Amino acid sequence: MKKFKDLTFDQAPHSVPGHRQGKLDLGNGLTLSVVYGAGTYSDVAEDGTPETYEVALFYGNDFVPLSTSDEVIGWRTESEVEELIYQAQTDEYFVKKLINDKAEYTAELYG
Repeated sequence: MKKFKDLTFDQAPHSVPGHRQGKLDLGNGLTLSVVYGAGTYSDVAEDGTPETYEVALFYGNDFVPLSTSDEVIGWRTESEVEELIYQAQTDEYFVKKLINDKAEYTAELYG
């Protein structure tokens, strides 16, 4: 089972300097993207150490909505990212629930 510690952060392609990205293949077509730095929904200490992260989940090339109002979630601690990694790998209904939650929210919003 993959964990947060398995992420390796590198300069994100096609991004501003200081924008770091790590990806994890979680199996079953799921890939987790975790970013921090300039232009992201994250916090970085003065010494450059990430304090929170922006997270996205993909099924193939498609976003899996991590909230009802957006595909990504920001300002997540390491332990919150760890929990998301665990859920994505152990709960077979996790992705379906996220997609259904977004669809219900959208239907409610736009009637």
